[in-house]
Amino acid sequence: MDYNNSVKWVFGLIDSKPPGKSVHRMEKLMKTLENPEKKFRSVLVGGSSGKGSTCAILASILRASGYKTGLSTKPHFYDVRERIRVNGKAMEKKKFAELATTVRNATYRNRLKITYFEAIKAIAFLYFQNTDVAVVEVGMGGRWDSTNVLSPLASIVTNVHLEHTEILGKTKAEIARVKAGIAKSNGVFITSESDGEVTRIFRKECKMKGSRFIDAKKASGKNGKAKITFNKKSFYASFPLLGKHQLQNMSCALSAIETLRSMGFSIGKASIKRGLANVRWPGRMEVMQKNPLVILDCAKEPFAAKTLSDEIQKMKRQVICVLSISDDKDIEKIVRNLSTPDFFIICRHGVGGRAADPVRIAKIASRLGKGFIIIDDVQEAVRGAIALSGNADIVLVTGSVFTVGEARKLWKKDLNYI
Repeated sequence: MDYNNSVKWVFGLIDSKPPGKSVHRMEKLMKTLENPEKKFRSVLVGGSSGKGSTCAILASILRASGYKTGLSTKPHFYDVRERIRVNGKAMEKKKFAELATTVRNATYRNRLKITYFEAIKAIAFLYFQNTDVAVVEVGMGGRWDSTNVLSPLASIVTNVHLEHTEILGKTKAEIARVKAGIAKSNGVFITSESDGEVTRIFRKECKMKGSRFIDAKKASGKNGKAKITFNKKSFYASFPLLGKHQLQNMSCALSAIETLRSMGFSIGKASIKRGLANVRWPGRMEVMQKNPLVILDCAKEPFAAKTLSDEIQKMKRQVICVLSISDDKDIEKIVRNLSTPDFFIICRHGVGGRAADPVRIAKIASRLGKGFIIIDDVQEAVRGAIALSGNADIVLVTGSVFTVGEARKLWKKDLNYI
């Protein structure tokens, strides 16, 4: 396949829903590909929120330490190749086409049915065979996820919130049991979760598997600067990711770095400081312009919306929120938790027909006493918000990664943004 046809094939799998557990399908696929997942070292990162940021922080430190570092995250803003990187660079078109063809041919030859996500991860695992280490983000859950075919040096679960309840479970405890499944026999399990019930479930899973449990508490501080406790010593480092929650993500990444050091990785204080200072993870409290201040954030579930609103509230400014939410999310709770904005411009992101009807969101905003208008197109909504704002105001764009991706094109389109 050429590049265009390879992308067409991958996206053609989006509606594929083969029977059985994803991890079992992936095991069969990996075997037909001569088990590329066993040919590189990895760190596996799961959790309800903060997975991508944790991956980006960890990968940045590893790169700063001189390691050829793979990074597999989700979703993407502009191009599917953003999901598969080595040393920060998105995969080249020619290589993507080559490896996608390899995966497709393996599925045809062995009559395997796979999903879009499984295809992307299979391509990534083939690509990472020549890396020193790869940082891989879990898809949904953990125990049955396709990424759980890996044997990582460390497994991270950042936290647990109520999400994908129709699949993962109706309670935090049920979801935690699924996410805990990425703990490995005689491995290392890291979390920044503070809920006692959840951590008890994690500890129980670790005890059963003989996996070391690490409670990640490594960082404190404020926007722009962090105090780090590492290798029993403290130091300060610049850190550009905004929001208190990013310190928790950093703590998970630093705990993983300590684990890797204990396994022989050469990672010093200078490399850690350089990696933290240079980390980029767009669409997370990302400032695109000033006067008015435009902030993009991919808050796509209630906890993330509350965290975002709390951070914005600290700025003590008038806020206009450009909002589009995917229709499979808890829309009522997301809008309620976005309590800071005074006015909403409600739009409809254009990905896969998944955006919620703006009228549905508007009715919720109206019940909450919020002002609103509807402008269907995301970019037009952002332009409208900027036009309505004074220089001292904030324009906040949120509700979905897809919303942020469409809005971000007004300023940047570069795939190699980290």
